[in-house]
Amino acid sequence: VTFKPIDIKHQSEDLLLGLGKHRIFLSATIPSIDIFTDELGLNRDETTFIEVKYSSFPVGNRPIITTIKGGKMGYTTRNETSFIQTAQAISQIMDLHPNEKGLILPYTDEIEERVSEELSGFGSQYSNRLVRHGKHPQERNDVFADFNADDGGNDVLISTYANQGYDGKVCGFSIIVKLPFPALGDTRTRMKMKANDDWYKSETATYLMQMVGRIVRSRTDTGVTYIIDPAFDFHYNEGFAGKPLKTFIPHYIDDAIL
Repeated sequence: VTFKPIDIKHQSEDLLLGLGKHRIFLSATIPSIDIFTDELGLNRDETTFIEVKYSSFPVGNRPIITTIKGGKMGYTTRNETSFIQTAQAISQIMDLHPNEKGLILPYTDEIEERVSEELSGFGSQYSNRLVRHGKHPQERNDVFADFNADDGGNDVLISTYANQGYDGKVCGFSIIVKLPFPALGDTRTRMKMKANDDWYKSETATYLMQMVGRIVRSRTDTGVTYIIDPAFDFHYNEGFAGKPLKTFIPHYIDDAIL
């Protein structure tokens, strides 16, 4: 049995906010200040939000390409054909970067497993480049360390654990296979989405911002990010209820999307 709080805002004063008279929260991923303050139980009238609307990373160093499409990866829409189409898109991108390391972010274990299987069927030129790890934390950390230690080669790391926090500056390209919508199979997620649809979109935007930031880690880093989810264009530019994902994405990321 797993117990999760629906929210903590009514306990946040005792758990966190009461530790000092002034608090400074610093984050590169605050898609909505209203949702952020509500989640933490902050008084909006007593909170100052300072937004940095630019990036010191040159936009030409971090293009986000969305014109190469894989198969539909939604939970109810993915099938055998979808995985084949996704593997084809990934192989096309790997061919564009034959001498560079890469990172594939599949988002779910099932997608990682199936895409790896399909790529293996395309030939050793793809399967030999793939680097995977098990679920044990020490093994995962060892694989990450070995992958990052070698600046040469053209290995491609595929991992559901590299979505956030992973420093992939050794990679010349990354591939986002699926938009990171929180799983609706989770009871807490369904309840919070029902209470506030903007929360769900804000969470998705947060994860997406994390994913596009994996390989360009400084002003001098360069790398191409590919988003191959065919649902991206609709959700990013239109969205349900007339509120697209781009509403929650900073302009300096939007400027890089091609």
